[in-house]
Amino acid sequence: MSALSRARRAAPDAVALVSPAQTLTWRELDDRVDRTAAALLRRGVRRAGSITAPVAIPGAPSLESVLALLALVRLGIPALPLHPRLSPLERTRLVGSLRLQLVLEPNELGGAEAGPSGPPAAVDPAAPVAAVATSGSTRSPRVVALSRTAFDVTSSGVWRALGAAPGDRWLLELPLAHVGGLSVVLRSIARRVAIVLPPPGPVEPAWLESARVTLVSWVPSQLARALEAADTAPRGLRAVMLGGAGAPPALLARATEVGWPVRTTYGLTEATGTVTLESAAPAERRGSGSPLPGVAVRLSSVGEIEVSGPTLALGTYRDVVEPLQLEGGWLSTGDLGALEGDTLVVRGRASEMIITGGENVHPAEVEAALTADPAVRRACVFAIPDPLWGELVCAAIVAEGPTLDLAELDRRLAGSLASFRRPRRYALLADLPETAVGKVDRRATQELASPLLVRPALGAVPSRRKSV
Repeated sequence: MSALSRARRAAPDAVALVSPAQTLTWRELDDRVDRTAAALLRRGVRRAGSITAPVAIPGAPSLESVLALLALVRLGIPALPLHPRLSPLERTRLVGSLRLQLVLEPNELGGAEAGPSGPPAAVDPAAPVAAVATSGSTRSPRVVALSRTAFDVTSSGVWRALGAAPGDRWLLELPLAHVGGLSVVLRSIARRVAIVLPPPGPVEPAWLESARVTLVSWVPSQLARALEAADTAPRGLRAVMLGGAGAPPALLARATEVGWPVRTTYGLTEATGTVTLESAAPAERRGSGSPLPGVAVRLSSVGEIEVSGPTLALGTYRDVVEPLQLEGGWLSTGDLGALEGDTLVVRGRASEMIITGGENVHPAEVEAALTADPAVRRACVFAIPDPLWGELVCAAIVAEGPTLDLAELDRRLAGSLASFRRPRRYALLADLPETAVGKVDRRATQELASPLLVRPALGAVPSRRKSV
């Protein structure tokens, strides 16, 4: 019996999904999923052995996307959620890189009234349940196959860390094209927890309270916007799983100070999202929590984070699923870190390491020092070539006030950063470009900021030099 069928049998009239337009019980959600599955069968989708071609679905956090995802889960067919913010070129490149059964456009299955689809398919837990794109917008698409077992193990570990409470409701604000959004749906169904879809626009803390949301999955930029909107955390909110990118320590300190129950995480799509998670909000954060049960983390000889366990992706989708490149069962993540006991501390991407005058500089450490300064709201650190030093450390800054004295900022940073780590050039921007899932787009920021770079000795400069 599927998780959705079990939820229907256990609590048919309990709330299962809340959207701006309607609220569905577990019975109603199960019926809607069944009709959607029948409609997909009428469109010709079918299982075909152990490597069934995926069906592309809309990836926005919407009722239609959730129904399509759960219908494909019922049929045993992998879903490929397409990010709603993909450009036409990016979408064409991604869709063209795979053998797909069908590409569902938004509203294509709205109001599907087909008859029952039949009993849920008996599916091998090790078979793919989702295909998730991991590449950036300027690189060739890379889509990994994630199994039911991987989602089950991750879900079980997350619930063990967070605990379950009566009346839990999980906000689905991340797109399904993000493994974090996909996990919210499958994790909530597994524990009979209601899914809450937000209205259009930024989510306000007051709305979270009125919608009785208890659990949230966010990236740091979403938490930052929530803190700008309200100082106090919504009543009833139990946990904010914060991941997707490194969170500035100043942001975490501010959130803790005003009562937001943040649990930092570390993960990657190739490991089905969550690798480590804080089991409780600590008084002093040093890292991103401990590995989930069944997941192993170690460091290579050069400090690169490696992951092993049943949550690793089956491989990369093409005409067949090509296995991941592993060394003895261990996946190299490309991230640098340290282990303090069983707590993982993430230093940043190995590929983003700056080498200046023979010294290694982690951009995340410089960004943390910058955003800890009261004059700096956001920061993104990158390098430009230099004939003498090899690379120069540079920073794109979003300031708090109308001007920013760069010379004073540099003097203040001398108390927390070695001289070779301090930025030698600055660019002041109105905001930092972000990727489709809310991470700072370092490449786009560098392109935008490079023509505006100035030396810190320049002194006070206007803080809104160029809009994004």
